[in-house]
Amino acid sequence: MLYFGISLILDIYTSLQKHPKAGMLTSSKDILFSVLAFPVGSFVVTIFWMIFLYDRELVYTKEMDRIIPSWLNHSLHTIVLPFLLIEIFLQPHVYPERKHGMALLGLCSAGYLSWVVWIYITVGAWVYPLLGKLSPLALAVFFVVSTGLAFSLYVLGEVLNAYTWGKYQKNPNY
Repeated sequence: MLYFGISLILDIYTSLQKHPKAGMLTSSKDILFSVLAFPVGSFVVTIFWMIFLYDRELVYTKEMDRIIPSWLNHSLHTIVLPFLLIEIFLQPHVYPERKHGMALLGLCSAGYLSWVVWIYITVGAWVYPLLGKLSPLALAVFFVVSTGLAFSLYVLGEVLNAYTWGKYQKNPNY
C-alpha cells in the first residue's frame, strides 16, 4: 500500500507541473513496483494464505481476531494482490535488467530476513510463530524457498507486464 501512496503523490506532482525530474521520479516508481511492490506484495498474500489455510495459528492466531478487525486483516493480506494485478494491467512499468532487479530484490530480502533473525536473537521470540516450530535446517530451507518464491514472483510480474505492454518494459539504462 505504501507503493500506491507514493505513486499517487508522484503522479499528482508530475501531472501538475512539467518537473525536470519527472522522468527520474517515474523510473524510481517503476523500480519500486518491479523490485518490491509486486514481488513482496504477492509473496505476502501467497505465503500468508497458504500457511493460514494449513494452520492459522502459525501466522495469525485466533486471539488476533479480537485485536485486528477482519477488514484490516484482508487489507493487509488479501486486497493487495488484486490491486497489484490491476496496476500491471493499467500502468506499464519499465523493468530493470533482470540481474539488477533480482540483485535489488535479493538485497531487500536478505535485509528483511536479517531483521527477523536479529529480533529473535535480541528478544528471544520469533516475529512469526511458524519460525519457532522449525528446526535450524528447516528454517534455512524455509528462508531459501521463500527467497526463491520472491524471485519467481519478480519474474511473474515482469512477464505479465511484458505480456500486457509488449517490449515497452525494457530499458537498457538500468
